[in-house]
Amino acid sequence: LGNYPNPFNPSTVIEYKVPAGEHRVTVELINSRGQLVATLLDSDQTGGTHKLEVRGDNLPTGTYIVRLSSGKAVVTHSIMLVK
Repeated sequence: LGNYPNPFNPSTVIEYKVPAGEHRVTVELINSRGQLVATLLDSDQTGGTHKLEVRGDNLPTGTYIVRLSSGKAVVTHSIMLVK
């Protein structure tokens, strides 16, 4: 899990890998208070590398956590929006 650019304005691309097969993948954006801001993705994904664009147009400047869940695996990554 990673993104480019970071910090970003107005958008960033998150890249992540899914193991072989098909898995339910959820990607959530969480603010610095621990509140869920948005569910960016919640769908079945095939194995391989995937990319997801995140737009920060309607979000305030700050640090956010991207949480990717698939099965029992949970990965988090910090991203920063600077306006």
